[in-house]
Amino acid sequence: SPTFPLPGDIGTMLSRSRLLCGFLLLAATRPWALVTGRLGQRRMAAVQMRGVKGYFAIRDLLVVQRNEEDVAAFHESEKKRWRKVYDEEYVETPQDFYPGDRVEVISDVSVNKDIKNAEGMRGVVTHFDFDDGYESCQTCQSSYPVTVLLDDPKELAGV
Repeated sequence: SPTFPLPGDIGTMLSRSRLLCGFLLLAATRPWALVTGRLGQRRMAAVQMRGVKGYFAIRDLLVVQRNEEDVAAFHESEKKRWRKVYDEEYVETPQDFYPGDRVEVISDVSVNKDIKNAEGMRGVVTHFDFDDGYESCQTCQSSYPVTVLLDDPKELAGV
């Protein structure tokens, strides 16, 4: 259940308010920074408020920017997951895409009723179904394993 600040907690409330304002300003001006920054998994929630989500085949996308810190964070997260879920040590293997990768659509792909051709659009990878050796039947059958939050076309047009 949510807790509300008591009068003695006004300093905490103001600090949280300043933090929230800074976070929202960052989200409004540089949404990709929330994905490539060091804010942890909570950063994705703020980014998903903006843009259009699309699902793509590997061949439909080209990585235009990759942050090595995001790659390291991904592998660290997988190490923890493997220990917890499989009780084994994770072996780092290169992936085609990582959460936080900035990509460009290089194929004529329909995303939704408003975007019939996403070729040339850019966005940020939020998820990639990769073969981890255990769930290969699920990921190998996925025709569109890459989830991308595309930049909002209205913002790009200045509307």
